[in-house]
Amino acid sequence: QAGYASGVFLMPITPLKKLVADFLRSTRIYGSLSPSDEVALQLGGRVQQEFQVSLEAARVRLGKLGYFTEKEASVQLFVS
Repeated sequence: QAGYASGVFLMPITPLKKLVADFLRSTRIYGSLSPSDEVALQLGGRVQQEFQVSLEAARVRLGKLGYFTEKEASVQLFVS
């Protein structure tokens, strides 16, 4: 519980969701990512850098929020 609380404190939901939304929009990926996917690793690194946390803490927080799953990510079919 202490680890979860620390993650919530260090990576507040509103700025974290904005960072993730901006990142996913820039990569044209919508939906969850596989935790081992290259884009997921990049996202974890971005969160780590922005919030000054460990990569593991970033990945756990993203997983708890449902951004990582074992399902395939959706890609945009049409580029505007």
